[in-house]
Amino acid sequence: MDFAPQLALSLISGIVVALVASYVTVRLSLRRFYSEKWWKRKAQAYSEIIEALYDVKNGKDKWLDENFRQLHPDDQNWDELDLRSREGWDRIERTVGIGAFIISDEALRVLTDMSAEWRDMADHPEKYFEDPETILMSEVFEREANQLGDALSRMRKIAKDDLKVKSM
Repeated sequence: MDFAPQLALSLISGIVVALVASYVTVRLSLRRFYSEKWWKRKAQAYSEIIEALYDVKNGKDKWLDENFRQLHPDDQNWDELDLRSREGWDRIERTVGIGAFIISDEALRVLTDMSAEWRDMADHPEKYFEDPETILMSEVFEREANQLGDALSRMRKIAKDDLKVKSM
């Protein structure tokens, strides 16, 4: 009776199958773990960008609203709103400077185009306003608020597509 070689063969083949199955399971688990971690980083980056765009737009909108109604804003509230707006713009500029490490090229292009147009508007107002000699701050803010609204809408769509989030 040669049970020993048959037992050894069964034992060895069982161990090999278990090792291969364990290896494949670990590799698949690690891949999923890193994929989920990367997704979270992307989601966080898009959230920060959208929040920054909102902060900047909110500052412009509040200023326009108070200017339109000829209100004199509370200095403390205005200072806080202005600070959040400037910090939001700094976050946007930082994202543009870093580039498309986490966000998509399309998202980066939205921010880059907006930033470039704002710089161009400051350098060449005649391209954007009828009378560049008498530009009102409200005209500039209104144009910027509209651009920010467009950028917010586009960024939400890009983020949903990039993160593969279905609309509800």
